Amino acid sequence: MWDYFPYLLLLFLGLLIGTIFSSRFKRAFPPRIMDWAHRVGPWTARVWKSKAATEDATFRDLLVLAGFFVTALTIFFGLRETRIQATRDYLEIESRRLHEVVAAQQQQIHEHLDTIKTLEAEQQVPQLKKPTRDAQIIGQHVDLEWEYKGHNEFTNYMIQVVRLSDRTQSPPQAIGSSESEFDQSMSEPFPATDPGGKRSRFPPEIGGLRSLPAGTYYWRVVPVDFSITPGEDLNRSKIADWSAFSSFTVYPTIKQRIVATHKVLVGTNFVQDTAFSRRAKNGEAEGFDMDLIRVIVEGCLDRDEQKGVAYNETRCKNAVDKYIVNYEKSPPNKFERIASVLGDPKQLKLEIRPIADWKEWLGMLQRKEIDMFIGSATRAKSRERGDVEFTPGYYKYDTVMLVKENEPAPDIAALARKGMKVGVIEGTTNHWLANLLLSEVDLKAGMRIIPFNSFPALDGALDRGDVDAVIVDNTLAAGLTGLKELHGLRSYPAWNKYMENDQYIGYPAEEFAVAIAHDARKDEGVALLEQVKLALQGDPIKKLLVTLKQEYHLE
Repeated sequence: MWDYFPYLLLLFLGLLIGTIFSSRFKRAFPPRIMDWAHRVGPWTARVWKSKAATEDATFRDLLVLAGFFVTALTIFFGLRETRIQATRDYLEIESRRLHEVVAAQQQQIHEHLDTIKTLEAEQQVPQLKKPTRDAQIIGQHVDLEWEYKGHNEFTNYMIQVVRLSDRTQSPPQAIGSSESEFDQSMSEPFPATDPGGKRSRFPPEIGGLRSLPAGTYYWRVVPVDFSITPGEDLNRSKIADWSAFSSFTVYPTIKQRIVATHKVLVGTNFVQDTAFSRRAKNGEAEGFDMDLIRVIVEGCLDRDEQKGVAYNETRCKNAVDKYIVNYEKSPPNKFERIASVLGDPKQLKLEIRPIADWKEWLGMLQRKEIDMFIGSATRAKSRERGDVEFTPGYYKYDTVMLVKENEPAPDIAALARKGMKVGVIEGTTNHWLANLLLSEVDLKAGMRIIPFNSFPALDGALDRGDVDAVIVDNTLAAGLTGLKELHGLRSYPAWNKYMENDQYIGYPAEEFAVAIAHDARKDEGVALLEQVKLALQGDPIKKLLVTLKQEYHLE
């Protein structure tokens, strides 16, 4: 407040001078102000021109004028000082904030430097890649893979695998005094079977162990000199430290893993970002396929000690009814709606395994890294190999070729004569069809196939004009605007080969289905496949499919 005292004092003095020396202010105030202004105004103008007539105005009038002038200056400088002080306060606050930001960023820099140092230290030892930590392996052997930055042609590797005994469930910190807690027959390090490729098969084709017993295993690897000999001290031959331990669990069959873990592993692909499978805003899996498989696994299948899984029609009907009732409630939280099917002690738990690369899902099924795959996957004979089989289809669709609405070409052949670039999603049945079309006489000269890794990338390429046409499922085309179908696709012999040949579709219709892995067609190995088939053919799931089509606008 004391900063403004001089300006307040000047304001007071200016008003005092004007009041003391103007006796005319003793009369009615407003009229006298106007009279004084009319009299002093012209006089002030003549003073400015050095033509003042003092008989028109008195010295007292001059003092009054000076008083008002001082008052005006006081107000001006007071306001100016107020703005300056406000700016000064803002800058001080901003300065403190920036100091805090700088301090926080410096802290982050130190943390990042520590992370870099840690990563650099980790680069000096092998990094285990496969199997991933806590992986669940179906079978009697496992392929181990790792990465090592210091690898060269003279690098060999020794591997140590230990099996957790029934007496302990604690992971090893190091192999030494605690070895008594692990299977002694597998704690001895052995050389990698493929050191150049930084991988090894376990059990190796050496020694007495030919297959892995069920159980949990921990493994690690150390780089050694290539010239190491059997029995040589590892501490003298190793050229870097041991890697950290990683773990995996072996189950002889899919059935035994499901019974032991109460889980069914379902793979899907969110990259396509369609109404069938996508990520919701909260990160949860949602879509036609996601809701369908969750209700089937968690609402329709029981955990069964003998078969692994068993279809329970009564529980399935209750789960579907709850889903539909909650859907019709305008609707509540989707994930609460799905959770409403839970609660039975025999119930299985669905575990979603996202697969980033569409082309990988079939291999993961064949390696039994997942139990099922769902996600706009077309039922095809060519995919049913390596202990993989499809359920009956649950959604029929048609393949179409789309172009922009303003495309003048009347059919596919006319567009090919101009030269056309056709976009497809890589590894899909649409890609198969496009490759077959290249063998057609009137298409092969002017048609070029451009694959994309996802539907959003394909759609963007068509918008930008990077491709002239796209071959997609009509389910994907439903939400697109400004496009039209280019007819004539089914008139080519390539179409018949695509549909009828077992190297491609091999079924009467194009339809989405669930792909399921099984255990080499053992009686217990096909239980999951058969029970999911029963669920899809049952009335409750047929009723659910109608609701899902309405919910996701797929009718």
